[in-house]
Amino acid sequence: YVRYTGYATTSDTVLCRSGWWVRRISAARFNKIQALALGETPFDRRNEMASLRVDTAGAGPAGSRIAVSYLEATTARTLHERLSLEADRTVFRW
Repeated sequence: YVRYTGYATTSDTVLCRSGWWVRRISAARFNKIQALALGETPFDRRNEMASLRVDTAGAGPAGSRIAVSYLEATTARTLHERLSLEADRTVFRW
């Protein structure tokens, strides 16, 4: 599973690849990010890892989610900080 999990960022998008049996690529533009969650389980803390979850505007219950697990803790915090700054720059129009 870990071999098929990964993420990438571009100038305006974060991409996540996941899945072992059913592979999925999810993308979220920075201007659609509504919420970010940085998480650590006891296993993650012991191994200096963390996970990052991204919730986007308009995805709905059937929408694909961005969830990047098994990141090094410093990498996860850096990515969380970057995505937070990008989301803060967005003015939402309802």
